Amino acid sequence: MEKPVEESMEKCRQAYDTYRSQIPWLSLTESGLGCRICMAFETKRKKSGLASGTFVPGRYLYKRTFLSHETSCRVHGEALACESSSGLAPQECEISRAGAAGNVPSTPTAAGGNSSTSVEASPTKSSKTGSDQRSPSKSPFKVQPFLPHVLAGYTVCQRGWSSSVFSEMIEFGQMLTDDVSGGHDGPEILSQIRDMIWQELRVDVMQKLSQSPALCVSIDEKDAKLVVLLTYLDVSAERRETIPVAYHMLPGLEASDVADVVKQVLQQWGVCTKRLVAMAADGASLNGTMRSMENISGKNVAAELRKWVEHPLVTIHCAAHRLNLAVSAAYKGESLHSLESVISTLFRHVKQHPACQIDLQFWSEVTSEPLLSSLAVAKTRWLSQLAPMKKLYRSFNAVLAHLHYAFSHHCEKESKKTVRWMFLLLCSWPTKVLLAAVVDILSLCSACKNSLEGDISLDEVATSVSRLKCELARYCEKESVSAYALATDSGEVAAGKSKIEECCAEYRAMRGSKLRLRYDVTGGSSKEYWCEMKDLGSPADIRELFRTIRSFAEQTMENLVVRFGDVPLVLAHQIFSPRWSFKQPELVESAKALATFWKVDEQVLVSQLRAAFAIRDSLISEDSTLKTARSKEVWLRVLSHMTSSESDAVARDIIASFLVIQPQSAACERAFATVEEYKKHLGCDSTAPLLQQQLLIGACARPVKEARASGFIKRVLGRFSATERRTALRRRRAPRSDKGKPRPNYKRKKRVAQLTQSNKARLLVRSGDASVQMVAADNVQLSEIYAELSPPKKKKKDGLPDP
Repeated sequence: MEKPVEESMEKCRQAYDTYRSQIPWLSLTESGLGCRICMAFETKRKKSGLASGTFVPGRYLYKRTFLSHETSCRVHGEALACESSSGLAPQECEISRAGAAGNVPSTPTAAGGNSSTSVEASPTKSSKTGSDQRSPSKSPFKVQPFLPHVLAGYTVCQRGWSSSVFSEMIEFGQMLTDDVSGGHDGPEILSQIRDMIWQELRVDVMQKLSQSPALCVSIDEKDAKLVVLLTYLDVSAERRETIPVAYHMLPGLEASDVADVVKQVLQQWGVCTKRLVAMAADGASLNGTMRSMENISGKNVAAELRKWVEHPLVTIHCAAHRLNLAVSAAYKGESLHSLESVISTLFRHVKQHPACQIDLQFWSEVTSEPLLSSLAVAKTRWLSQLAPMKKLYRSFNAVLAHLHYAFSHHCEKESKKTVRWMFLLLCSWPTKVLLAAVVDILSLCSACKNSLEGDISLDEVATSVSRLKCELARYCEKESVSAYALATDSGEVAAGKSKIEECCAEYRAMRGSKLRLRYDVTGGSSKEYWCEMKDLGSPADIRELFRTIRSFAEQTMENLVVRFGDVPLVLAHQIFSPRWSFKQPELVESAKALATFWKVDEQVLVSQLRAAFAIRDSLISEDSTLKTARSKEVWLRVLSHMTSSESDAVARDIIASFLVIQPQSAACERAFATVEEYKKHLGCDSTAPLLQQQLLIGACARPVKEARASGFIKRVLGRFSATERRTALRRRRAPRSDKGKPRPNYKRKKRVAQLTQSNKARLLVRSGDASVQMVAADNVQLSEIYAELSPPKKKKKDGLPDP
């Protein structure tokens, strides 16, 4: 019996020499291998294996055996918990221990250490004795090992990266330190971490939604996909937040289908329908917005939601979209339509002929103008005509030279007609002046559009639109910028800031000049052409051009009046502007419109609003910066100073509804753009549920340091560690000893032997009753079987013999 004992001890010594540098607590005893921490720890639990110092390795021994002892042995966990809570010396506490995420140093927490991820033991609990002091549930050994993986997963999810980046981060951590081990670096682990981060964020958001006095839902549909956003108020922090809560595939495009999805989303997020006061959407066909904002009827999403919430609902058609509709409807007249046609035709010409880019690069260098790379519309959805027109104006001479060169050398017979038409239309000063004027007008509208796409309030919408009307009037009236630029003789006006002033100054400086084209072609020959641009003409022609420009601007202003008309509900909210001075008649008139819409007592609302304005005036007198602040900042401050009693309930609800109303749905457009970016990073794994999680994480997740300091990472760690019992390393097959040789028949040597020794196989029990035998068939003729199974035969014709 001495020989097997000697062989076992020899295996123990070999294993100890191999792993003692990697496993600090490993020790060699007389009976085998043991854990120094477990053997020195006194407990009533029964010790065995490594805990008792009697572990003898078998035929194969892997490092995961020792790592499994760290994560699975309760004696080891209790010993580590006691070491952390009893304030041992640093050299005794810094034990390298591996969990599912690798070896993580166990630093003391109650004894002055700063461990933000471990479950810290309080001084009162550390003074207890017995099982309370050594409870494994209070031990940090199951939480700390997963810290690198959760931090990496949090970073990847926050940035919208793929699982391959997560695996690379874990592998990079393994190269830097031994405290990070593989085993939890696959896409499944990242998916679990993403789910837990989303669940924790969802809990926080739902808590904020339940505390918000008012809510607004914003929706937008694109390619049978629906984005749903919620706007809520954080009164304690004096902030208004908008977050994406859903990204769904629509079952249908009817109003009832969209409304059902919105209702389902709101119910899943625990939204109280009594506090849902507004809805914002893009497109009248989607939300059924009436200009009165009161008589909501018909088959539309707004009507469905109003029936569901059973109280008045403010429905807002996106202000930026209304502006785009007003500008698009102003394109009237032959000149403007011809300009649009030539831009679209030139865009197709440049796109369908790749060699055009080479020619345009040459002509841009010759003319010192910017390269016309493309005439495609911008990525923005509204007022996208501005970008191609501005590009064409900046590269006007280069485009003319390219069209002339293409007509002379490279065009086919049919293409020559189109190129000739584009060249003759563009080679004229009236076209260039009109193009400059349209660029100026669209630039003014684009600046207003950018302000309407921001986080603004109803009073700021009216201010932005009024400012745009004044700028358009200043541009196109009789004594305006465009009229002065067209009517003034040369030498009396310099090129101003507007494009039309610049273009008219250039015209008067180059009146009577010709466009000269000179270039060398293959073969050494030189080509030279002279092109004369069409003059502006007589004063009558200039007046006609000015009427076209003025008509475009005036039609835009008229459409703005129609789209942004005097709605009583919107006008009533003008009293919340910081620049509005208190006047009792105006307050009563606005309170009457608000009381009529929200169906509240008018007298009560007037008295409570007077108290609210008194709070506003006192806050402005205390803080002078509020005089120039935005309305939402002022009234969020007022709302935080108002009492929660019934005496201010009506005014508080009215102010909260004003603050939460979103007059734009540009946030939905930004959500769709974010989804497209996520699709580029995630690839084929970008499903609708995954993108929905990514939208919320990208919008609500804070930087890693802030999330760790606030305890959010700790919550995710706890949830991740409690889901299932995790191992340190992924099981890997041992390297083959016969590498390079033909693979042996494992089925014959291994699997068959296992089945032979097993008494059960696929629920079959070996017993004497089992038998397999042949049973004699009944005495039935073969012809009878054929007759029974064969299909019915056709009827025989008379006169034909039987076969």
